[in-house]
Amino acid sequence: MLVNFGAIFTALLLSVLVLVYDQESKLEAVKKIDPLYDAKKVLLKQLYYNICFSIISSIVLVGLCFVHSVLNGVVNELEFFDLVIKLNYAKYLLTPLVIFVTANLMLTIVMIVKRMHAMLTI
Repeated sequence: MLVNFGAIFTALLLSVLVLVYDQESKLEAVKKIDPLYDAKKVLLKQLYYNICFSIISSIVLVGLCFVHSVLNGVVNELEFFDLVIKLNYAKYLLTPLVIFVTANLMLTIVMIVKRMHAMLTI
């Protein structure tokens, strides 16, 4: 399910990136008459970096989910003297990473929506 989420958001964010580029070219056309040119330029730059970060995060999420599905059920046993430690990589290492990347991606998407709203309403 998260693989689909990451793949779909990567495609959607790429189209939003094109929209930001288009808005920047429109902003350059009214540079002389727009009193908020500098603020809009900064907002577009921040939005651009947020979208690029989200695209990279989505790709990382897809990769982590793939590795999680491959390693699911793989258990290593480590023996130290009389102590046997069973380590499940998918459960104890990859699941927290997937949760962290997903939460980070959600918060970044909220930030993108907030900045898109500010950009389109100014």
